[in-house]
Amino acid sequence: MNKKQPPQRTGSHKEVHAYGSTKSRGQAKRSVGNPILYVVMTVIIALIVFAVLSFTVLFNVKTIVVVGGSYYSDEQIVSAGGIKTGQSLLKSNLDKAAKNISAELPYVKSVTATPDFFSGKVTYTVTDDTVFYSLKDGKEWLLLSNELRCLERAAKAANGSVKLTGIKPNSDATGTSFTTDTPEKEQLAVKIAAQFKEMSLSSVTSLDITDYVSVKFSYNDSVEVWLGDPTELSAKLGAAKKILTSELVGKKGVLRVTNPKKIVFAEEASVTP
Repeated sequence: MNKKQPPQRTGSHKEVHAYGSTKSRGQAKRSVGNPILYVVMTVIIALIVFAVLSFTVLFNVKTIVVVGGSYYSDEQIVSAGGIKTGQSLLKSNLDKAAKNISAELPYVKSVTATPDFFSGKVTYTVTDDTVFYSLKDGKEWLLLSNELRCLERAAKAANGSVKLTGIKPNSDATGTSFTTDTPEKEQLAVKIAAQFKEMSLSSVTSLDITDYVSVKFSYNDSVEVWLGDPTELSAKLGAAKKILTSELVGKKGVLRVTNPKKIVFAEEASVTP
């Protein structure tokens, strides 16, 4: 007896779904891809919204603080920087703000601007510059740092500064480096200032570098120290300090240390170097 064979399936395969609906396998595969597209679009939209909020609502400057520095008030420093509370921290140019402060406030030696995106705080860390030299220029005085930055033009020399003679400025704009026609003298003045500071020779009242090979300075307005040329500068200044702070306290005259191994002191200022 022949058994009846089941009918063969022909045509496209169908999938039976709830409520009797059917989809081909191709349609089923396409429907699986739709949720991925929705996720991608959602993520893109979320990123766009976050970016807009970051530049408008989130990461705004809430506070500006100044650390260090005493010559200028916090308000002067913040105003010179140009950054204001409420503006977007992401759009704030902190490097430019720091440069603005240095350019507008010459007694600022260095400044850095640091952001804190979570708290919305901008911190200016400031280091002041100080007057080391006073240089007569006509009826005024140029007040210079130890690195020959022109800090100010004034009617008189700064108290406690070293009166510098022997050079004439080409450029003396405040906040900029002092320049002359004799760069070797500029370098010498900077080098001597560094040595004075390192050796704590704080009672130096004047420095004369008119003659590059006959440098001299005044100590406490009482002893004139002749260094000669700038060779062996550290040794000469070291020898001079030792005698000035021990044997010559309260005395007046000329101390010649052109040869640091043969030091001569004379009461009369007529001794020639």
